[in-house]
Amino acid sequence: KVIAIRFMEDVDDKVSAQTFNNYLRFYSILCNWMVKKGYIASNPFDDVMRKPKKLLKKKRKTLTDEQLTTLWNYLSDANPGYMLICMFCYLCLMRPKEIMLLKCGDVDMKRQMIHVRGEIAKNDNDSDRTIPDDMFALLKNWDLSHPDWYLFSGERFEFIPGPAKVWSQRVSDFWNSHVRPNCGFSDDVQFYSLKDTGITNMLGSGIPASFVKQQADHSSLSITSVYLGKSAKAAEEIKGLNILHKK
Repeated sequence: KVIAIRFMEDVDDKVSAQTFNNYLRFYSILCNWMVKKGYIASNPFDDVMRKPKKLLKKKRKTLTDEQLTTLWNYLSDANPGYMLICMFCYLCLMRPKEIMLLKCGDVDMKRQMIHVRGEIAKNDNDSDRTIPDDMFALLKNWDLSHPDWYLFSGERFEFIPGPAKVWSQRVSDFWNSHVRPNCGFSDDVQFYSLKDTGITNMLGSGIPASFVKQQADHSSLSITSVYLGKSAKAAEEIKGLNILHKK
């Protein structure tokens, strides 16, 4: 029990409240199974309290135009592979896990599309994402000659095509250890802030909300509408589409 408590105290200093609860749930289920099998007498995690819901609110903010410029300037020299990963999140609005499980064969350069297989998607559905021109130019120089290779692999922070699967945790690790200190970002500017920023900027620039919904793989326009901000044009479009949907 002492080991379990100390372990969770150590975890508490390194992860969010939601992740803390996820850790606790996993180890509680594991230890309950061990109790049933007779490996241990009691669950040592029973006395560890979950984080209250009020602490689970997201503490993440979007990047400013200046911060985006700083990010691209830094990564263009420091790590082009990670820069491409950031573009997948910012422009294709993909999740870190989906990005790291993409294979070279999922990139269709002729159609300028990325195919997200249902087996790696959060909602288990197949989907396609449009590759913007700026990102397309970078992908032209990427080695896509091995369709079965992962798009981002390699040792530690290489992020190059390769046969070995790399866990998505490596994406946030590089952000925390390299991007944040070198770009001067605060703790609430996270890797996933890129997706929030991408959605917000697309809507604000007048890109149809229906396209943004598809690109972000949102289940409904109501989710997309959360990112509207000051985009009156997008707000009107979503309102109109919702009315049509109800009819």
